[in-house]
Amino acid sequence: MLTVTFLAVYLINLVLLVFLVAFAAPHKYQSFSFVTHWMSNLGEKGSKSFWLFNAPLFIWGVLNIIIGIIFKSVLLQTFLFSNLTIFFFFSLSGGIILVSFFPTNKNRVLHGIAGGILFISITFFCFAMISNIAVSGWPGSLTALFLAELMIIFILSVILTLSRTRLHLKYGWKNIRNLVEVRKIEKSFFLKNGSVWEWLVFLFSVIYLFSVSADMFSIHLANVRNALLQIWP
Repeated sequence: MLTVTFLAVYLINLVLLVFLVAFAAPHKYQSFSFVTHWMSNLGEKGSKSFWLFNAPLFIWGVLNIIIGIIFKSVLLQTFLFSNLTIFFFFSLSGGIILVSFFPTNKNRVLHGIAGGILFISITFFCFAMISNIAVSGWPGSLTALFLAELMIIFILSVILTLSRTRLHLKYGWKNIRNLVEVRKIEKSFFLKNGSVWEWLVFLFSVIYLFSVSADMFSIHLANVRNALLQIWP
């Protein structure tokens, strides 16, 4: 029953996360654009969107760690590459927490390290999960859906990592704090849309976690219902 309750809380949190980070926070940030601004701009110290962005991210990271602990034994029993999967899931969760702690305009180096840990961990987590599902299958009924979601996130995270690294090397950090000027001179579709890849990674990651959590919620809810029927037929 505790697992069912936590999964319900987690699902509600994901919905609130998208609302606050993708709608409420950009609305508060002056002249925000998904095409020219990074997600990190919303978490800048002194901005009106500071708490609307960083607080939900911090809570998300903490809940991810808790859900990882709850389902650690299930992963160990089910998947061949379970240890790697768990490591990268905890790593990306820690990255989310660190990103929320270190605003890009106050501690650029630590924010950059945290962001690097986050997105690299997402890439390797997706690769590990794809390998797990391909080899061991999925205990639920939505294997094909989860594989498709993971493949999309994996491809987007690779594009994001490569494009952001190239932007850093080509223009320097200060010149890509937002992409307003870069988009005027940059011809590469992948580079000038760096912030778009970041938002897509975030949104598809939330969609994936929501669908997995909803599947696990339905499985555990059915188990609780069956247990109650045995007690009170």
